Amino acid sequence: MVAAIEPNLRRAEIERVRRRRPDSLDAYDLLLRALSDVYTFMPQGASKGLPLLDQALAIEPTYALAHGFAAWAHQTLFIRGGMQAEHREKAARHAHAAIEYGSGDAMALALAGVHHRPGGA
Repeated sequence: MVAAIEPNLRRAEIERVRRRRPDSLDAYDLLLRALSDVYTFMPQGASKGLPLLDQALAIEPTYALAHGFAAWAHQTLFIRGGMQAEHREKAARHAHAAIEYGSGDAMALALAGVHHRPGGA
């Protein structure tokens, strides 16, 4: 029984890891560089981290985790930076993309779930 299950588990784990890791290490590096700024939960940090996330998404548009953190950063700018509708809309758009592309990425889905509004906005 175990021998029959093991190959399926191995394939599933390989696929899960493949889904989470971006194809581009440059995109991954940009995301890592943005995190310390985004995690400040302050508008200045979000403003500093967003260009790095935008660069990561320019390299890899389907990078769910970068979309999730971009949603977080735009939400920070919306809540703590003046309640500008542009940031609320961008947070919702990135949250939707994180959900669309991140079916196997729990962190991307968690970040998106905080900001996602059914219907896209």
